Amino acid sequence: MWCNLKRYACCARLLALLGVLVLRPPLLAQDAGTIPPPAPTPAAVNAAPPAAATTPPATADTTPPEKISPGRLRIRAQRQVFSPDSGVYRFYGEVSLTKSDLELHAREMTYDAGQELLLASGDVSLAQNSGQTYRGQALEFHPGTGAWQFREWAATLPPSSLGKPFVGPVYASGEQVTGGASIDLAHSHLTTCDKEHPDYEIVASVVDIYPGDKLIARDVDIDVLGKRLVHLPWLFFFLRNDRPPVMPEFGRNDIEGYFLRTPFQYVLGDNELGTFRLDLTEKRGVGFGLDHFYALGDGTGEAFAYYNPSSSDYTFRLNHDQQLLKTLTLDINLDRKRQSLLPGTPVATSNTMVQLRNTTARTSTVAQYTQNNTDSSYSFQASTLSLKHDLKLGSSSRFSYDGEYRSNSYGASTAVNEELWNHLLYSRQLGFGDLNVRMDQFTDVDGNSNGSGLNRLERLPEATLQIDQTKLGWKVPGRLLLGLGQYRERAGADALSRFLFDWQTTPSLSVTKNTRLNFTAGLRQTAYGDQDISAQYQYRLDVSAQTKLGSLTNNLTYGRQYGTGYSPLYMDTVYPRHAVNENLQLNTSAVKLNLTAGRDLEWKRWYDVALTAEEHAGKHLSLRQNVAFDPNSGNWRDLTNQLDWQQDPRLGLSLITRYNLELRELRSASAQLQWVITPGWRIQWRSNYDGTNFLWNEWLIVRDLHCWEAALRYDSVQDTIGLTLRPKALDSTLIPEVGVGFGNRWTLGTGLAF
Repeated sequence: MWCNLKRYACCARLLALLGVLVLRPPLLAQDAGTIPPPAPTPAAVNAAPPAAATTPPATADTTPPEKISPGRLRIRAQRQVFSPDSGVYRFYGEVSLTKSDLELHAREMTYDAGQELLLASGDVSLAQNSGQTYRGQALEFHPGTGAWQFREWAATLPPSSLGKPFVGPVYASGEQVTGGASIDLAHSHLTTCDKEHPDYEIVASVVDIYPGDKLIARDVDIDVLGKRLVHLPWLFFFLRNDRPPVMPEFGRNDIEGYFLRTPFQYVLGDNELGTFRLDLTEKRGVGFGLDHFYALGDGTGEAFAYYNPSSSDYTFRLNHDQQLLKTLTLDINLDRKRQSLLPGTPVATSNTMVQLRNTTARTSTVAQYTQNNTDSSYSFQASTLSLKHDLKLGSSSRFSYDGEYRSNSYGASTAVNEELWNHLLYSRQLGFGDLNVRMDQFTDVDGNSNGSGLNRLERLPEATLQIDQTKLGWKVPGRLLLGLGQYRERAGADALSRFLFDWQTTPSLSVTKNTRLNFTAGLRQTAYGDQDISAQYQYRLDVSAQTKLGSLTNNLTYGRQYGTGYSPLYMDTVYPRHAVNENLQLNTSAVKLNLTAGRDLEWKRWYDVALTAEEHAGKHLSLRQNVAFDPNSGNWRDLTNQLDWQQDPRLGLSLITRYNLELRELRSASAQLQWVITPGWRIQWRSNYDGTNFLWNEWLIVRDLHCWEAALRYDSVQDTIGLTLRPKALDSTLIPEVGVGFGNRWTLGTGLAF
């Protein structure tokens, strides 16, 4: 903050002040509104401090000491006071601090440069870039580390700053909160109900929030309507997609019949926690499992195991990520499973993946091993060992290697098929184009190559140079591709040399004010080093004439491609093409029409005459139709209709049908309705018909109870009805609804369709 120093009545005090300035050169080297480093010695600050500025408002653009990072602090205040003997700055009035990741407001701030500590008091608010806003009366802030601490605080935490299962804001308050890499709450209250006296809340002695990862609460009371419903030693949520449920579920389905799934959480430490599962089912008996999350040194992982004694089905999964060195990581994924849900022989699968990755500024190296086994009425085994390496050679060059060994077999009586691929690539960006040198080599390790091997194109090696005409100063756009290499498409065959010349140009010409011609012309020639010195020529030309007349646009395209000569390589096969296409478009505010047709002159066949129409009848109703006619067979394609009626954001109906014009019958129909009757009531309906039966026909009536949401669901196809109640700001897949249901298939806690 620029400030005007008062004149001093005493010359001695003025000389003392000048002495301080001379002994402290950093003050002279910086802007008058910046915070200098602390005084180097006590002797340098014996003079009296300058008087406080008295002309508000003024601003201070403050640069912190060198240790404070990241970047730059900006403090604005109505006035400031600096104490040279202590190196402490005091800011008064409407004080604000701005940093790259947060903004802080208070009535008073004190900054101690020596301790790198800022104290704020009086109506303090801290807003972070994540959207979280904290308010209180006192705050400690360490600019160097970004750590801060509030006392007697309240906050609004948006769902985007936390992650699932929160789909609405979280309102929190408590005695103390500490922020940094994690957010730690002491004696706090959390709820998604914004009432003065919330209908429900979590009261916990300790809450640790790791944004985007997890929330762990200890010594937890869950209160509903001011009464403690249950006390838990701990409760945690995973704030990401892969998460287990935290509440029991009761329901009924076709496979298990009636079921009760009960998870029991445990917390051994911030990085050692999990869930024990006990499932009781009508048709499949008892099942139990364990889902454990852990940390091991600089690594983290998840181990999951589940077993059903009555069917002997089991699942085991291990995912582990380990940081071995600063640039070296190890990933391990194991999966073992036995399932007997389908009739017949049970299916046992085993999957393994081990990956070692090293990443630096210039290189990336990945070594990976995978194995997949399936054992049932049939068996399959496959394994892969690969090594990939990328190296940046300056700003315009790159080298990469990709090697892969593969083996697979079907059944015990089938021989193992073993293959080895090696891929090398060197690329360089030139001022006029790109240079690539590539080698792809295949080795049949077992010597028993099955099939023709047409997909095994080997480059032994290949060099290509692509030249951009515009970079050479040509006015006509185009490119030239030159290639030379040796190739093999079949295992055991001799390599064949090949030269490639491929030129293409794409000029355009404005004929009239409304008409433009676009050309694409090309010439491709390949020559081979076989015994006959074969060669092949390919010519191609596409001309498109585009005419615009108001809202009408017409595109007429003619294309021709043919080749002469002979190619011993399948990859250079030239397929003749000779066609004309017509596309007519009408685009107005009320109607959009798109009509296409064409003729394949090479094979003497017509393309479908297809019409797409989109009509807007006012602001609320739109209709989209698609129909096509096949001139070759004289048959009509199915007619599809989509009707959308949106009265306003509160009321909408969508109807989609498919009608067979030849058989004159309805193939399928689907409909969906959403009607917000009042701010507290809404109705949803969806139905699907396949021409014979209804696949689903479901109704949902929802009552908004401010912090709660009650829903009545009815499915006429499954003959199911359910009434549920849930906190509306929480994801129902993690926090199940409470309610009752009747019918063939329902679950309390998971929406049937919506």
